[in-house]
Amino acid sequence: LNRSTLSEGILREMEDLQGDRNKFRFSVTVQQGDSGGGIFDTSGNFIGLHITNPNSKENSDAQSAIKVREINKFLREADRPELKRSYRTKPLDLAKIEFMTNKVTALINCWEK
Repeated sequence: LNRSTLSEGILREMEDLQGDRNKFRFSVTVQQGDSGGGIFDTSGNFIGLHITNPNSKENSDAQSAIKVREINKFLREADRPELKRSYRTKPLDLAKIEFMTNKVTALINCWEK
């Protein structure tokens, strides 16, 4: 894979399976390397960062993401600038969201050749 991809998923809970309200749970088909990818709502707003749950199976309803407010809390504590938030409310088609997210997604290769 040499580019970022966009997958459609479903928000399941506003906390993870352990009850952590700084994270949310969603279901989506995942691929190796998806952890660390941005999670965007239907209006293209960045709402979280996908994290790997070592106890869940791939493609389960137990995928977790760190909420943006928790990321910003970390950045404040590290004396770094917070992420700028967008508050779009109009739903966008997936092609438009993919175009927008590709502008803010960094592809990092971790494989040795």
